[in-house]
Amino acid sequence: MTSPDDYAAIHAAAAIGVLDDLYDLRARWQLLGQVVLALAAWVLGIGVSLINNPFSDLPLRFSPAFSVGFTVFWIVGMINSINWIDGLYGLSTGVALIASVTLGILSLTTQVSQPLIAVLCFALAGALLGFLRWNFHPAKIFTGTTGVQFVGYTLAVLSILGSAKVAVALLVLGVPIIDTFWIIVGRLSQRRSPFTPDRLHIHHRLLDLGLSHRNTVLFIYAICIALGILALVVQEVGQ
Repeated sequence: MTSPDDYAAIHAAAAIGVLDDLYDLRARWQLLGQVVLALAAWVLGIGVSLINNPFSDLPLRFSPAFSVGFTVFWIVGMINSINWIDGLYGLSTGVALIASVTLGILSLTTQVSQPLIAVLCFALAGALLGFLRWNFHPAKIFTGTTGVQFVGYTLAVLSILGSAKVAVALLVLGVPIIDTFWIIVGRLSQRRSPFTPDRLHIHHRLLDLGLSHRNTVLFIYAICIALGILALVVQEVGQ
């Protein structure tokens, strides 16, 4: 479950974001901080030790060494997926809201049965919903690195707390995760730093195709909602 140390780690994630908002940290220092946070989560017992196997009733179990590596990869990847999709008003907030509601519903299913985690997911969803009222286009308040670090780290931890939820989070957050993957591959193939800014993100491409700011955000919301419903249906069928 969760402990005061877990909340301290989440606050530390927000603190890294505060430092970046104030001092514009270089990407390498942000990445180092994210890796340290991921390792701290694993030390505190929040690690991916197994995931559901879609081809068998038995889950796939990881060795301790692989568990550490996968946990760090998952948490750092989740933070940066939320961070890099935060390019339009309300986009990262809405995507995180959809993900937290999906994880909350999943936590209440008989297979997972984690009502406390569900409460935390819905609490996060409620905070994001209230924030989205002012963050949606035209925005009056903004997420900043502080917000995306906090939300990304929290979602990563909540998805780990339950054997079935990593796979579900991977599906419901498919848009930002795939976007992040292709952006990194594209930049590395051009021998550029993966943290170099450009306009190759999916939301920029949709804008270039002629969609308005609002419609681009709503379109990505719709994809995430569809993926969330699909994740819940697949989970229910698999029970």
